[in-house]
Amino acid sequence: MNLIEENYSDIRNLNNIWGNKFSEKRINFLDKAGTVKFLNSGYKCITKYFPSNIASVLEVGVGSARFLTKWKESNPNCICYGVDKSSDVIEYLQKEDRTHNIKLSMGDALHLPFPQNFIDTIFSEGLLEHYLPEHQLKILTEMGKVATQSVIVTVPNYYCPSLRLAMLYTDTKGNKCNWRYGYEKPMKYSELVALFKKAGFSKVKRVGGWCPWYGLKFYKWDTQSRKKILPWYISILLGIRFILETITSLIDPIFGNVFSFYFGYEITVIGKK
Repeated sequence: MNLIEENYSDIRNLNNIWGNKFSEKRINFLDKAGTVKFLNSGYKCITKYFPSNIASVLEVGVGSARFLTKWKESNPNCICYGVDKSSDVIEYLQKEDRTHNIKLSMGDALHLPFPQNFIDTIFSEGLLEHYLPEHQLKILTEMGKVATQSVIVTVPNYYCPSLRLAMLYTDTKGNKCNWRYGYEKPMKYSELVALFKKAGFSKVKRVGGWCPWYGLKFYKWDTQSRKKILPWYISILLGIRFILETITSLIDPIFGNVFSFYFGYEITVIGKK
């Protein structure tokens, strides 16, 4: 099976992958210290570029709704929408108290269930890397049709050192990554910027990256038992990660967060119409 066939197969299975994740409820994104730091850093990077007069926002591939719920809490007058292809994800979120004031619906990123120029700002985090380039372009074009002001996209960074090491550990040949979430291919700033321009955005800007050592917690994923297979040296890795994160948090701000900008676990690009 070639890469394209594998990708199509994995996309068809994405609904099951994410549905299983939320139905099992084995991981609460908001309860883990490392993930909370990741959430806060990503939230600041993304929402910093929301328009000052924003009245509505949509997250495509809403998943856990971790960014959207945080934004709604501090901006109660903003109308928040969340779309996801997985019925299990939507069902899970609709039962959560924290998402009761978010308008949730099923929808495909390639065909958003909204009219043109309907929502001020659209964003996605951890979505585009699961698709082939031609699908990525269609998704960005679709977002551009629905947004009135801007589209913000965040993806895993090709140049993140900890992510590259994790990919090597999981034997993904440094090209694509079969995590527990299916097909995933980290991207470069240049690739993401080029996609935005092809999608017709007039102004495109790289706006940042964060948490360069977030991926330094290697594990393999057993698809049969749906459990992590942790290496014996996991405690050593976590200790190293803590040291590296501490050093980076002290030094990086002095140099304008250049290291996190270029080598963060995730990177963000904004396109304005």
